[in-house]
Amino acid sequence: MESNQHNLFSKTPLTQRDLQDFKNTLILEIKELILIKEKPKKWLRSSEVIDILHISAGTLQKFRCNKTLSFTKLGGIIYYNQ
Repeated sequence: MESNQHNLFSKTPLTQRDLQDFKNTLILEIKELILIKEKPKKWLRSSEVIDILHISAGTLQKFRCNKTLSFTKLGGIIYYNQ
């Protein structure tokens, strides 16, 4: 624990500055956690690929058939590696 931080048993009262520093630190830590969790999806469903590439479902099927796009089928759902 840093020397300028208060602990639960400190007899020194908290100031508004202490609370503001705590708030700023907490916000930064939350932002870091959010950025870590916002990794791009590794696998996309057909509807997502259609939206990203601006193609029709038929074109996507054609890309699968002629192996333009690789895919994996799990339990009847087709996934594309991003």
